[in-house]
Amino acid sequence: MHMSEGMQKLLDLLLTRPPLSEDQVKARGLAWREAVVALIVTLENWLQPLVAANVVTVTRTEHDLQDMWMGSNTVPGLVMRYGLVEVRFEPLGVQAARCVAPDIFMAEGRVDIVCGPHSVPLILKEEKWYAVSLRGRSSELTEDILSCILAEMLL
Repeated sequence: MHMSEGMQKLLDLLLTRPPLSEDQVKARGLAWREAVVALIVTLENWLQPLVAANVVTVTRTEHDLQDMWMGSNTVPGLVMRYGLVEVRFEPLGVQAARCVAPDIFMAEGRVDIVCGPHSVPLILKEEKWYAVSLRGRSSELTEDILSCILAEMLL
């Protein structure tokens, strides 16, 4: 039977990686939740000078998620308000992270920064978060990258 190179690579991957057990799914979900909690704490710290200057407000939110790659979890998010404009940091799970950034293979989770019709995916890979541009290019999330994203969304 003829098979394309890409399909052969997929077959090889599937043969070398057995399906996840229920315990593995739970462990993945807990690890992802911990990574999101750490991200939210980092974002709160980065946004604190704006809050202290009374320019924005930041509020934590909770999200109940069901994902076949991580099971059921309640994870935190954030809402930042600047006047009437709202920017949400929404956790989407593990499954939603796949196929978002061509340069990040086997992503481990996703949180979107959403403002109106605009969104920027944040992708978790090897304990680091990456912001993905409209062109699909990723950059490691830093305070400066976040400030650029927020400036584009708010101004």
